[in-house]
Amino acid sequence: MIKCKRLARAGSICLILGLTNLAALAAERFNVIETTIAETQRAIVEHRVSCHQIIDEYLHRIRYYDQTSRLNALILVNPDALAEADQVDSQFKAANKIQGLQCVAVIVKDNYDTKDMQTTGGSLAMKGFVPPTDAFMVARLREAG
Repeated sequence: MIKCKRLARAGSICLILGLTNLAALAAERFNVIETTIAETQRAIVEHRVSCHQIIDEYLHRIRYYDQTSRLNALILVNPDALAEADQVDSQFKAANKIQGLQCVAVIVKDNYDTKDMQTTGGSLAMKGFVPPTDAFMVARLREAG
């Protein structure tokens, strides 16, 4: 999961924007731009791409568009994202099946509690706060994969 913050007066916006440099092999076999959940999971089932490659591509885009360009819309990126993608790949290898929202990159606004990530609600007063439980919707997203 990724946390985003409020941007100026435009309200809360969290986008993974345009594209320039794709990770070489994953880009040739699967393009993460404007893909659907069904298309993403079909590409995994058809062995055109792994969950690890998909998440790696999203992380590359975040570094390029958000962090390098100083857009700074994302507060935190799950440091375990690639390890979680590897778990999905292992589960897929064992069962040859993708379930729920497995391998779907999700951005969660920073006012939703996440039990394993800092949640500040955009306030410096809450810097470093890691809630003990997930918000209802975050828990539902986790249950879905």
